[in-house]
This record gives sequence, structure tokens and C-alpha cells, in this order.
Amino acid sequence: MVEGLVLPPEVVLTDQSADAEWAAGLRGLVTRSAADGKTVRVSVEERALTPVQAAELLGVSRATVQRRIEDGTITAITRGSRHHITESEIRRYRQAARLDLARYLADDF
Repeated sequence: MVEGLVLPPEVVLTDQSADAEWAAGLRGLVTRSAADGKTVRVSVEERALTPVQAAELLGVSRATVQRRIEDGTITAITRGSRHHITESEIRRYRQAARLDLARYLADDF
């Protein structure tokens, strides 16, 4: 059985103290695993959002996100029949949309 501890960024970044609850949980997991003779592997992965979650962040509809995925404007990871969009892709898309809007508005001035 694999034991794990998931630490989302908002948990880690909200309390910088060395005695934070997440740090104690991580220390406990490593200590228990080492005592059992297990190797501990720490990995970092980027959080992936559903189209609904991405739409909420972008302030658009889920259908708009789905259309952007289909036309290639937003890159999504497909797992089975479901799309997932990384947070870095949301930031990239948001920045590109801002630049497009700035270019469009610059033509008026």
C-alpha cells in the first residue's frame, strides 16, 4: 500500500513557519516510512483543472473553454474522455488574451 501526503500550494504558502501542520505531516510520513525501511520519493506536479474550474478562473463559460480546447487556443491534457488544463496553461492563455485585447485597442488610438 502506498501512503501519501498531498500538499496544495495554498496550504504551504499560507503558513511559512517551520512548525506548520503540513510540515509536521510530511515529517511524520518520512519518519514512519524510514522506520519501515521504505524509500521516500518526493515529487512535484502541476495541478490540472477541469474545464468548469478553468472557466471560473477565466470568467467565461465552460462552453467557451471547451471551444478554445477544440480550436487549439487552450492546450488540454486528455485523460479518458475528459479534459484537464494545467494552471500554467491558464496563465499563458490569460496573458495571450490580454495581449490580443491590447493590440485590438491600440488600433483605436
